[in-house]
Amino acid sequence: MKNFWNHIYVAGLLLMVVACSCDEVETYSPETSQGLRITASLRSVRSRATGGVSMMNEKGFGENDTIGLFSSSGNLDADSDGKLVNIPMKFDHSQGQNGYVFVNEEINADVNNLGEVYLYYPYRKGIESEEGASVIDPVNGRVFDFLHAQQDYGAGYAFFHSFCQLKIKCGEGFDKVPEGKQKVTVRLDKAADKMRIIDNNPRGGKGKDFELIGSQKDFETWQEKDANGISVYTVILPCFELYYNSSNWTTYFIKVDYITLYDNDGNLQKLYLSHDLFEDNEHEDRGALKPGRIFPLTVRMENLKPVVRGGNILPWDTYQDITVSREYGIYESSQFDDWRLRYNEFVTEYATKERPSFEEIKEHPLLRYGRYINKRWNFYLAEDIDLSSLSASTTSAYIIHLCDTLSGANHTLSNISLQSNIGNTGFVGIISEGGCIQDVRFSSFFVDNFATTSNALCGTIAAQMTGGTVTNCRLSGISIHCNSDVFTGIFAGDMTGGTIEYSTFQGAVMGGKSEATGIYQNIIGKHPNPPAGGEQPKVDNVDVTNMIINNSK
Repeated sequence: MKNFWNHIYVAGLLLMVVACSCDEVETYSPETSQGLRITASLRSVRSRATGGVSMMNEKGFGENDTIGLFSSSGNLDADSDGKLVNIPMKFDHSQGQNGYVFVNEEINADVNNLGEVYLYYPYRKGIESEEGASVIDPVNGRVFDFLHAQQDYGAGYAFFHSFCQLKIKCGEGFDKVPEGKQKVTVRLDKAADKMRIIDNNPRGGKGKDFELIGSQKDFETWQEKDANGISVYTVILPCFELYYNSSNWTTYFIKVDYITLYDNDGNLQKLYLSHDLFEDNEHEDRGALKPGRIFPLTVRMENLKPVVRGGNILPWDTYQDITVSREYGIYESSQFDDWRLRYNEFVTEYATKERPSFEEIKEHPLLRYGRYINKRWNFYLAEDIDLSSLSASTTSAYIIHLCDTLSGANHTLSNISLQSNIGNTGFVGIISEGGCIQDVRFSSFFVDNFATTSNALCGTIAAQMTGGTVTNCRLSGISIHCNSDVFTGIFAGDMTGGTIEYSTFQGAVMGGKSEATGIYQNIIGKHPNPPAGGEQPKVDNVDVTNMIINNSK
């Protein structure tokens, strides 16, 4: 189907859903003004589907099939609040002319004032409660494919899929799990198993709107076969364009936190996903799920490590790809070297003065490697990169000061070599507020620091962190050798602010000293001492169990 947009044309108490085509559209009014009726053309809402299956499939409807309807207004009953909540609309083929007809003669409704409308199939009695209506089919545990009419489209509305799909393929290392034993589960960062209509929403003031709420974050996939007979694990995930957190609308959209599945050896793998997997040329949302999209993912082992790779993001129910193509990115070691030298120059130049606007630097060479939005850079690794050629020149830090974003898309930087006899060492010298390293893999990471000064710092990702975030990074093959006077941590020598989360470290530390205790032990060298009034730095889900550590306490 080339276009899944559907129009609803309103005439009296009749809702007509028609396809986006060149066909003539007939509108007509019923003889009586009671009840609610929906007429759907065969090509538009071919909605013969169970919960968890696309509302747009080829089977059509049959006798006694019933859809459910929600709307933010239109209920004319005197004792109602105006909402229509989980109204059953029964299929009536005898009433159809050019399409399917769904009728509920008992509803007293104004179809000219329905507001926002949601449809789903099959109708399930009792999914609504005081807390909200479940978006999950109680029969099979799958999320309903809700269709949502929101935008005013001429004489009526335009329908689209309210939620999105993930389609996950198991590649090498995950493709030999015995039939029926694989279980792929997707965890969201916010609970989203119910929706409800709220009054006077903060986004638009007076009026009503829908929000996602609930308690469930985990959504289990089901197994299907693609056109080539390959198993695909599919799940429909709830996602609205805005998320309401019970007090205000926020720009923090719903995202995938991680997925779990079994590898060929029977180990349950927990994989945090790169933001880039969900971005279609818009990066401000940092990997948010988007309604009406299909996100294809492939999980496989690469160099004995589990990785998740994305594909072209597809609009639901069309054959036209939304291709994620970038004219920028860091592809090889020479580009990495050029990028980091130019970035160091940029940060140094604007360390004490306001950064330029995009118009002022629209020809800047750094735009080969990333985007510049709101005076902040977001750089992208586009391939796995071997940095052994950079080890010929001694350096204590590749990046002097990071206050922007480096996104790795789970690509690997390998053969990193840092050395110093007089000061600090780390992939980044200082990570400060606004700095972010996300979704980067590091392999074969060598650090030598034989400084004799009492306050020298040594780490892998950073020598020092005063703010910012490091998230979903994996370091293997770490080898650190330090003088006993050097404050040494597996992550950083010193951390007075910021967050390190969802990251793992594997390797060995020989020498150096560490005074950090509690959750910071071994992760950083100095125990955190944030500035007066500052927050304690955050360490969350950091795994150092596969490190051999032999240093001074």
